[in-house]
Amino acid sequence: MRTPKWRKEHDRKVQKKNALKNVKRVFLTILFFVIISGSAYLVLFFPYLKVQDISVTGASAEVNSQASRAMYEFLGRKVLRFLPTDGIFLFDEQLAEEILCQIPAIKSADVKWEMPNFLKVSITGSQGMLNWCLNNNCFPVDADGKVTGDALDSSLPIVNETCSSGEYTANSQKLQFITNVKKEIKQKMGIDTRDVVLDGCFTQKLALKTDNGFDIYFNTSRSYDEQILVLQNVFETMSDAEKSGLEYVDLQVAGKVFYR
Repeated sequence: MRTPKWRKEHDRKVQKKNALKNVKRVFLTILFFVIISGSAYLVLFFPYLKVQDISVTGASAEVNSQASRAMYEFLGRKVLRFLPTDGIFLFDEQLAEEILCQIPAIKSADVKWEMPNFLKVSITGSQGMLNWCLNNNCFPVDADGKVTGDALDSSLPIVNETCSSGEYTANSQKLQFITNVKKEIKQKMGIDTRDVVLDGCFTQKLALKTDNGFDIYFNTSRSYDEQILVLQNVFETMSDAEKSGLEYVDLQVAGKVFYR
């Protein structure tokens, strides 16, 4: 049975219409991906949305410069080897702060992205409290035990850790004990002190060197107030001649004092 002419004409029109729909669908699909790709390019690579300037404040010029260099190096990283991290959408403020705090002279950092392309960095510098010497290698540390520099600071007291395994053991508790002892002895007894020897073989022993020429041995596991009170009582019973000839006062054993 032959297909009517009108039927053939109708089928041709339907096929043409479907072909146009397919072309339109393909075109819209391509257009969609072009728009998405273009948007992604603008978001990730558009210069106006990338860091153009960095402001670092809060510490010395040298430390600020170190922080600025660290930030530019951080911004130069790539994700998946090609995605830049200096754009607003891939920049990680928390990670940037962690990297800055790895710099010895920086105690804390606050990194903020200010629109459209400005990075504001506020840092707090670590202040060296004393020098910690380990195996003849000395470096300044702050009150939390964080290393604040690479070389000895001659203006600061020295803590010499002897008989050490080679591991850095300073912490805020040890440092607080040392600073409190030095302060209390100065205030209560008028004795100036400077350097400290921390015996790494017996971690509870701390030897404090006085400007009067004798050493004071403390037990870091016991209250420094109690030990200083014992020291005061002993000094009250000593003559000036005995004090001038002192070599050491040992307060390590509770309830006892040894001196020579």
